[in-house]
Formats: sequence, C-alpha cells, structure tokens
Amino acid sequence: MDDFFKDSFMLQLISSGEYVNDDPGHGGDPYTVRVFVLRLNPFTLNEWWKSQVINHRNTYSTEEEWEAYQDEKRKLQVAFKEKIANFLKIDLSLGSLCITQAVSEAFTAVHIFTTASSA
Repeated sequence: MDDFFKDSFMLQLISSGEYVNDDPGHGGDPYTVRVFVLRLNPFTLNEWWKSQVINHRNTYSTEEEWEAYQDEKRKLQVAFKEKIANFLKIDLSLGSLCITQAVSEAFTAVHIFTTASSA
C-alpha cells in the first residue's frame, strides 16, 4: 500500500461490474456497459486536475489564446484517458470511455461498446 503514494501514475481498482443491454426497443446492436470504481494516488489525481478546463473565455484577450488553452487541455485529457484505458485493458477503438470524479480521489470509469465488437 505504501507504493500507492509514490510519485508516479498509479490507480487502485476498487470494484467493477458489467451488463449487456440487448433490449430491442433501443434498436441497433446489443452493447456492453462496464463500470469501474477507481482510486487515484495523489500524483495521478494531480495529473487529472491539470487536464481540466478551469479557466473561462474571459480570462483570455483573444479567441486564439482561448482555443490554444482548450487544445492543450484536450491533449492532456486524451493522454490521461489513454493511461486509464491501458490500466483497465480497454481497447478505446471498441467504444467510448467516460471518466468522472465521484468524490475526492475516487473516480468512476464507464466503458460502453457494442457486444458484436467484443467477440
């Protein structure tokens, strides 16, 4: 457990679960929803925080500065998501992955993909 607090990207998988939605009322292929509850160490939590858009458009003098700020945050968000996907062994080409902060260092990651793609 002491290693969890080292200065490198580290997560703990607290729990996970999944279900297949094959309700024909939604149309299309059945899809799988996988839910993960994660705990981020302080270093990883800081990396997530640095990827968040916290400024407002009014903070910048020009539209170009604002767009550059948002582009930088998007790059950081993509890198963070790729690290989470790698940890969870998720192929991002199969579907979507949404990562949200639940409380403090606890996060929820939800991976949704068509069941036909997972075969």
